[in-house]
Amino acid sequence: MTKYSSLSLIGGVLLCFFSYCAEPSDSTFKPNASNTFSFNPRIGLGIGMLSFFGDVGNNYNHHPTVSSIGYDLSISSRVLNNFDVNCNVLLGTMSASERSNNRNLNFQSDVSAVGFGVSYDFGHLFKKQPRVNPFISLGIEAFEFKSKADLYDAEGNMYHYWSDGSIRNSEETESNLATAKIIQRDYVYESDLRNLDLDGFGKYQERNVAIPIGIGANMILGKGFSCQLSTNLHYTFTDLLDNVTAESIGDRKGDNLTDRFLFTKVALSYSIGGKDDKFSDPSELDWQDLFLKDTIDSDLDGVPDLADKCANTSDSIRPVDENGCPEDLDKDGVPDLFDNELETPPFSRVSNSGIAWTDDLYMQDYLRWMDSTGEYNNDTDYEIERNSIKSSDLPYYNLRPRPARNKEELIVVLDGQQTGVEANDLSKYLHFKRFKSIQKGDSTFFVLGDIENRNEAYALLDQVKDLGYSGAQIVKASTKNGRTKLKRVKQPNNFVAPKDLPPLSKGMVYWVQIGAFTKTISHAVFSDVPGLVSLKGNDGFTRYLSGSFVDGKEAINRMLELRNAGYEKSFIRVFKDGAATTLAEGGFNVPEGVEDDPNHGDESIDGAIDKSMVSFTVLVGEFTATIPLDILDIFLEIGGIEPVTNSQTNKVQYVSGKYNNIYEAEEQMHLFQREGIENAYIVGLFKGKVISVNEAEGLLGQ
Repeated sequence: MTKYSSLSLIGGVLLCFFSYCAEPSDSTFKPNASNTFSFNPRIGLGIGMLSFFGDVGNNYNHHPTVSSIGYDLSISSRVLNNFDVNCNVLLGTMSASERSNNRNLNFQSDVSAVGFGVSYDFGHLFKKQPRVNPFISLGIEAFEFKSKADLYDAEGNMYHYWSDGSIRNSEETESNLATAKIIQRDYVYESDLRNLDLDGFGKYQERNVAIPIGIGANMILGKGFSCQLSTNLHYTFTDLLDNVTAESIGDRKGDNLTDRFLFTKVALSYSIGGKDDKFSDPSELDWQDLFLKDTIDSDLDGVPDLADKCANTSDSIRPVDENGCPEDLDKDGVPDLFDNELETPPFSRVSNSGIAWTDDLYMQDYLRWMDSTGEYNNDTDYEIERNSIKSSDLPYYNLRPRPARNKEELIVVLDGQQTGVEANDLSKYLHFKRFKSIQKGDSTFFVLGDIENRNEAYALLDQVKDLGYSGAQIVKASTKNGRTKLKRVKQPNNFVAPKDLPPLSKGMVYWVQIGAFTKTISHAVFSDVPGLVSLKGNDGFTRYLSGSFVDGKEAINRMLELRNAGYEKSFIRVFKDGAATTLAEGGFNVPEGVEDDPNHGDESIDGAIDKSMVSFTVLVGEFTATIPLDILDIFLEIGGIEPVTNSQTNKVQYVSGKYNNIYEAEEQMHLFQREGIENAYIVGLFKGKVISVNEAEGLLGQ
């Protein structure tokens, strides 16, 4: 059958199907009966995976992710309650490959099929029409196949499979042992299996019939659209899809079963005749029951359930507004029942008791939040007032929770793209208790974080500008779906900072430095270090620190944790009132004879980590999905390849070997390049993460 005759058959079948469905129903279908037929066509387009089950096969054929892609076009209509009829066209490719000590076979077949079927869902088992409805299906189809094999490479060399697992250009004989060359499959299926007539079957028919049996589920999306997930096993009446049967010759001999193939798909369909899949007649509806349902008021608050936005309100929180929610006349978000100020000025921030916040309340709140002296430790009234109303007191809040907001963070940017800091002037930044560094590409931004609201950010901005950071600004960082956007926030011209704010740079601050390196290392390399900041000095060293702490004991614990994690030369740095100071000044006991220099660590400390955690390896591939079969064959042949998951990109990276230096890794890289992996290159390994060679050499102090 030619391509044009196949298309003609498909078009004819679809025309017949439309003609049949468009004809008026016969007398057995009464106008008002529950089984009335109404043509309400749905057109669906699907994509899925074709898997082959037959005489030729290996461990990879039946896995959906390494099968071949197929496409499906369907037209369906409901004929009775729970029954659908459909006509569908399937186009796709299936293949199989088998390598063993006994035989080495492969094939690929282009398949086109057209058929009819009927499906039955289980909607009658549910009281209400379910959004996801399972079904079973049965059909019959005619299909055409064209099977070919990959027997030669691009140079015309025939594949010869040797007992050592290699593929060579000549037969396995002693005389060919020295001259036979190793070749690779090109996965181009060039040889027509019917024309080869390997088993004497002659010019057999490449058309046949199949019975598809399937299960699946339909999901209603709304507005006439629905999504279907299904799988169909097609039982054919031929054993020649792979050109291997029970009558084949020699090691090609197969079993007595006919070939089958599985099509697992996801499809999107649209109902042309309307948005409802049910065929209800208006005369069958119980209008009295519908009116009763429309006016039901389950919580007896005077608002029907269909209009009630706060269901199940109790008598204790009455009266309610037109939406069925507790009244809130001043619209401050606190129901009048719990509101201690019923006429709150518009747009005011209020406490949980509904009282508008004044400047004095803002100031008290800020001082309590910044409290480091313990002055407000015993002020329990403040905490009680802040938490006097809980969501459990307002049951309607729990029933209709507000959607979660995107994560938002305010920061004060001290400096823009910093590339060099005076090596002896680290205290300029590290004396801030909330100092952070943010890497964005090749640039590093120095910021103050952990800011709760804009008024606090405005106050911090005034303080850092007084300290000489004239270019400081407020930035809002919004995180959504793992992506962060930055937007500048302007300080109001009429903002007046509260008086007597605690000085920003006063007090003791502790940091733990893990090392100083001549080569810049990405923050992702030190992803296991909490509170990581980096400062690149104009002396050529980039310092990496963890912190900050206001308690020296916490700094000691962090230092011990980092040393146990392999950062062997981690040490504590102390800053007091805006300047670096000694360990003794920070409250530590320093043994006699030990130098206690405030700037200890500003000299080179390359190699500050356990060098056994750093190695070099060869990256041979990086994939987001399944490895292509031709690449997988090479991986299996060479062996010793391990997967490493990149948490930043969610890709799986495949590496080979661990070497102490880059020269040893080069030999393995050249081996892969000779085997066809031309993009293989050398990378570093650190704590199970793939890093660049430059970063690996930096960690090793090279």
